Formats: sequence, structure tokens, C-alpha cells
Amino acid sequence: MINLWSYNGKRKIQTHIGLYQPTFVDLTKRNGKERFEQIRNAVESGDTSSLLELAFLPMYGNDDDIDRKEFVKDIIRFETELLKKDPTKELLVAATMIMSNKILD
Repeated sequence: MINLWSYNGKRKIQTHIGLYQPTFVDLTKRNGKERFEQIRNAVESGDTSSLLELAFLPMYGNDDDIDRKEFVKDIIRFETELLKKDPTKELLVAATMIMSNKILD
């Protein structure tokens, strides 16, 4: 996963054992605020299929796009509202906090 800064390094590494060629997911090219609104609207319509993506939204875009701490707080507030309605969403809040640890630190 590439977040906050684009990665332009090696994408393939040849070793004596074989070729290591991981799949890179560049989150810097994604718009977190826009995607957050899409997920909120989907949840209001009853579609909860993208909830897990909430944990990764703070890593979308590059560092200059938004105030990340406030964005994480907005996401956690939304997840907390979901948690009040459905206690099974507890791990979602925990996952977001874990993924955002360095941002909130």
C-alpha cells in the first residue's frame, strides 16, 4: 500500500529464489473526502458493502489535501454512530484507529 507519498522505486526484485513482484495499491491518487461522502450516502440507502474501506480512507490522497486528524475524527464519529445502531461495528472503529495511529499520534 502506498499512502501519503507516491512511490517511484523498484516494482520487481529478482532474487536467487525467484521474482518478487508485489501488487502496489497507490492510495495517494484517491480522494478520501469524496469517497467518504459516497460511503455515507450508500449506508443511508442501506448499502453497507463498503464499510471496511472507512479504515483506509485517512490514507487516501497526499499530505497536503486535507487536515488528516480532523478527517479521521469525522470518520470515527460516523463509525461511532453506526456502532450505536449495530454493536457488530465495534471492530470497524478499532480498525480505523489502528490504521490511523500515526496520524492521530
